[in-house]
Order: sequence, then C-alpha cells, then structure tokens
Amino acid sequence: MRKDRGQQGFTLIEIISVLVILGILAAVAVPKYYDLQKEAQTKAAMAVVAEVQARVNLKFGQEILHGGSCAEAVTAAEGLVTSPTDLGGWKLTTGTKDNNVYTVTKALPPGGTEGTDEVSLTDAKISLPDCTQATDAPANPS
Repeated sequence: MRKDRGQQGFTLIEIISVLVILGILAAVAVPKYYDLQKEAQTKAAMAVVAEVQARVNLKFGQEILHGGSCAEAVTAAEGLVTSPTDLGGWKLTTGTKDNNVYTVTKALPPGGTEGTDEVSLTDAKISLPDCTQATDAPANPS
C-alpha cells in the first residue's frame, strides 16, 4: 500500500489488534495479582505465628535456665500465647488448648478491620513444651 504525502500513523486494524492483546493480558494479570496479594498476606500471618512459637520456646528456655520448674516455665511461656504483645500490629485469634497445642484460626493484619480484613489460617499451631516427657539424658550412653 502506498502512502501519500505526510500521511503517518497506525491503521484501525493495528490499533484494534493492540487493544485486544492488552485486554487479554489484563484479563490474565489482574486475577493473578489479587491471588499474589492474598498469598503474601497469608505468608505474613504464618510468619507471625512462627514468631510467637519462637518466643514461647525462648521464654521456656529462659525460665528453666533461671531455675524455674518445668510447670512454671510452661505457664510463663503460655502467657505469650494467650496475650501476645508487639507482633508488628498483628492480632491472632487462638482456639482452646488441646494437648499443649493452641490452634490459630485467624490473624488480623495491622490497621485491618475485624471481620473483613482477617486472614483465615489452616494448620497454624503454637505448641507449648511438654513436661510429661523425660528430658534427662542417660548417665552413660553407650
């Protein structure tokens, strides 16, 4: 096709083709973006649960090292589960204790609204140390 003097630009077919391609890309990318946001929020909530578990273990160890009994150490560590503080603004919802394990059902992100912004968690657990198992090593392992 021959162009006459000074005629420049795209044809209508070219413009429509580009718009169709952009529409297809947007239809694929937007849902993926929302899935990535939800997944990132769930991972952040699981990191908060892991932080509480680490604090429980640390508190238990500190209490034992300072001469406390196992039961006293568990009680001190359990306080970190039932009323956790300084979790970067996150708030955890825990169920009842079952065999020294608390199940975390929901996590509310910083600045979130309860009931709408909560992240539902599955398989999120915080375990307390078990004082019923023997912790002493054998005197003379062979």
